[in-house]
Amino acid sequence: MKKTLRRRLNPRGKRKRIVAELKGTKTTLEIKKYFYEQVKSLNFNIYAITLNKRRLYEYLIKNKSRVYNFIARNVLDQISFKEAKIKVELIIDKSKSKPEIVEFNSYIRRQLEAELDPKIPLNIYHFSSIESGGLQAADMFSYGIFEKHERRRMDWLNIFKEKLMYDSVYLP
Repeated sequence: MKKTLRRRLNPRGKRKRIVAELKGTKTTLEIKKYFYEQVKSLNFNIYAITLNKRRLYEYLIKNKSRVYNFIARNVLDQISFKEAKIKVELIIDKSKSKPEIVEFNSYIRRQLEAELDPKIPLNIYHFSSIESGGLQAADMFSYGIFEKHERRRMDWLNIFKEKLMYDSVYLP
């Protein structure tokens, strides 16, 4: 993330305004390709559930926190945590109030600790995307999945599709 920002968006001598983070919507395909070249050799996979908000029931729309927790748990259910040897860190985009964060952490902790060896610590963090390169990467990849479902555009997704392990649409 930092290398892409430094080399492509904030190169020396051309810094009129500093770009602080990568965003899927604002980043050109050329920059996305460069970013992916920097990270593709890393050991990671992408798991996604897309929520069809148009079909969401009226009472669920009013309880967004519950829906968010449910979707997060469902995507985490697709990931095997049996291989975890040292620790598990879950980094969430900070978008919730303090009571919602407590509720989310408790809900997800109950789900994941049932799968994890008790010796493996589980840490859940809530950061803004500007604080976390991982969240910026997630935003970049999420945009490719969004474009697939909303616009039927596959140019960005086709570049990283080898890392996409799970891609489902949730229709309530």
